[in-house]
Amino acid sequence: MRDDFIKTLTDIVSKNKKIILVTADLGFGVLDKFIKKFPKNFLNVGVAEQNMIGIATGLSKKGFNVFVYSIGNFPTLRCLEQIRNDAVYHESNVKIVTAGAGYSYGPLGFSHHATEDASIMNAIPELKIISPYNSFETIMATKYLAKNKGTFYFRLDKKRANEKLEINKEIFNKFQFGKISKILNGKDLVIFSYGGILNDVIEICNNLRNKNIKSTLFSCHSLKPLDKNGIKKICRKFKKIFVIEENSLIGGLGSEISRLCLENNINPPIFKTFGIKDKFIKEVGDRKHLLKISKIDKQYILKKILSYF
Repeated sequence: MRDDFIKTLTDIVSKNKKIILVTADLGFGVLDKFIKKFPKNFLNVGVAEQNMIGIATGLSKKGFNVFVYSIGNFPTLRCLEQIRNDAVYHESNVKIVTAGAGYSYGPLGFSHHATEDASIMNAIPELKIISPYNSFETIMATKYLAKNKGTFYFRLDKKRANEKLEINKEIFNKFQFGKISKILNGKDLVIFSYGGILNDVIEICNNLRNKNIKSTLFSCHSLKPLDKNGIKKICRKFKKIFVIEENSLIGGLGSEISRLCLENNINPPIFKTFGIKDKFIKEVGDRKHLLKISKIDKQYILKKILSYF
């Protein structure tokens, strides 16, 4: 996903020199071509993420559309006050990009896990959030961010999308900011998800279909503003609703959808959320291992969903 973002941004900057990419001393293997082609549109601020947001805010006030880029928690939690007080409060044209959602950088330990970021950024007033699950959504979102003003959080996986899954004829590639996108169509249950883990969810749905259980699946790539009307309409149609996310259960998509249902008297017999519980993961391992510990791996979720049939 990060490669799709950089490639798309590079193509856009060739036609729009008002876009600037700022990084905090990383990503050079990925950014080399961009830096070589557009040295005047690139700035490395060093290991200083808080300063990076301040600089980006200043540049935006001079008419630039600024993309700041780092991994894991570094462009979000490390500089949360600057995002809130500088960028968002002053209605800056700053796009905060993290390439490392969830357990993307699992082997580097807890400091590099982005497992509460969606919840925390969701709580900042007026900040918008996009979290794509594949190349198509990443490319379309990048183009949208390049054309539209405002402060956004762009939550990317390091490298997760399994494009082979998209051969399935039931999958519809659509992207409209602020709207949910239908990925699969079925009558037995509905699943809402977003980000890289949605690729695992597609596999879960395919396994359910092999057992004659057909799922409707939506990508909630626009986490904020959330497509409340679309979600309410769908939730009223299904008796079994599941939400799957590689983020904390506290303040994440599951929390938002459950609150939406309660406030609108939508009472499905089964409503189950899968996400990261209120507990530190102190083990170090790859993503597959960490998902299993957190009980949001494919095998566990499949087994739990089947228990409702």
